[in-house]
Formats: sequence, structure tokens, C-alpha cells
Amino acid sequence: MPEAMDRTFVQMNIFDVLRNAEEPRVNTSKNISKISHSELVVGDIVDFTGYCGESLRGIFLTKGFWDGRDQANPQFYYFDVEGHFYGIDPSRCFWSCMGHDNSYVKPKKDNITERLVDQLKPIPFLDRLGAYRNFQNQYPYLSYEYQPYVSRAWDEAIVEVTTMEEVISNLKHWSNREKFPKEVKQYLAKNILSTDGEKRLAEMAKMEWQELAYREGTKKIYWAKQFADKNFTVYELLLRKLINEACSPQELISLASIWGTTSKIIK
Repeated sequence: MPEAMDRTFVQMNIFDVLRNAEEPRVNTSKNISKISHSELVVGDIVDFTGYCGESLRGIFLTKGFWDGRDQANPQFYYFDVEGHFYGIDPSRCFWSCMGHDNSYVKPKKDNITERLVDQLKPIPFLDRLGAYRNFQNQYPYLSYEYQPYVSRAWDEAIVEVTTMEEVISNLKHWSNREKFPKEVKQYLAKNILSTDGEKRLAEMAKMEWQELAYREGTKKIYWAKQFADKNFTVYELLLRKLINEACSPQELISLASIWGTTSKIIK
């Protein structure tokens, strides 16, 4: 006869099973420091768990999210992870301070515009926005400390490196081009072009005209249109500069077409 099988059963606590399943995400072998995240200083080396459960090591460099929502209770802390910048909420992630790097230097803020100008100059106009988005990743650009500098760098750099000819020649790529009635074009060319450059947008904003929107039977429905108070693209400051500098009717009309208009239905 075969020997009787050992049927000894071990009772298991389901909560212990679930708890143990989570443990691999936390490396308990690390020398966890008791320091509070509010005590971190620039250069502190921190091991932390990312939002997808990955284990990361980075160097603390700044805190605070750029829109100011955390001013009463700062939550976002930014770490330099081998040149990539990672923001976490320490209250929601496992983390521990492992030491301090005395040689760590934060990215400079006073040369951001200069560096961006150098990178945008050799790039075709239509590729510059994409290049800027890649450039942002060289900084913790969503942080409260760095966002104003990185954002201002684009406004200043795109104005410095872009010419009137580049913008005019690429108008066909703009999706918001306006097709003005003949009377609007004539007014822009005659009256607005003769206005001092700094006052052109203010004078353009005073213009109002009507355009046919559609028909309802025999009834005509019209748009009441005027130039927008501002351009809602990342090229606003560039367009302001070029509109001020336009020397020919065609330049002004072309630039006005990408500045944009507002409209409402009138019956």
C-alpha cells in the first residue's frame, strides 16, 4: 500500500497575503532616514517610489507647482534623476533620504533664454515649437521656481530668432487664417498701416464689420466681427512685434489674418 499522503493544512490570513503582495514595491533593505520631506535641502539624495511603482533615486532641487495651488500646503517636490526631472507628492509616495551630494549644482536660471536662442537659431520656423518642448525637459519646468524663466525664455527667444519673412512664408501652415472682406483689407492697408506701430493693435481692436454667416430661408444671418484683444497662441509676442514692424499692406494683412478675430451671431 502506498504511504498515506501528508494532508496537513496551514491556515492563512488573507490580509497577510495581500500585504505581502505589496511589499516588493518597497525596498525594506534600505537605510530609511526619519527626516521629514519639509526638511529636505538642495542636494539631498532620495530614494522614492514613482507613481507607477518604479524605484527611483534622485537629488532634491526644488518644490512647489508652478500654478501656485500649493502655496498653502506645498506638495510637489522635484528631483533630478540622472538629468531627468521628476515631481512627486511625498505624502503619497514611499521615499527615504539616503544622504547628501555636496557637489550637486541646480540648473542655472540666468542663462535659459541664451541657451534656447542658440538651440532655436538653426532650426526651421515650423520646428521651433517642438524644439522648445524638448528644451523644457532640461529643467523642472513645471516647478514654481523654474516655470516663469522657461516660459519667458520662449517669448524672448522666438522673437529674437524669427524674421518677418519666415512667418509670412509659412502662413499656409496656420489653421486660424482669416479671409477678410475687401473693405477690411483696404482699411488695414490704408488706415492701420499709417498708424504708429505701437498703436496698431489698439486701432485694429476698434474695427468692427459684418460677414454673412448663413441663411435661414430668405433670412440672412450675420457675424459681427472684430479683432481679438490678444492672440491665444504661443506666438502672441512675436505677432505683436511683427505687426508693429510691418512695412507693406500685404505684411500687415497677412499678420492680421493670424492674429485672430472674435465674432458673434447677429440677426
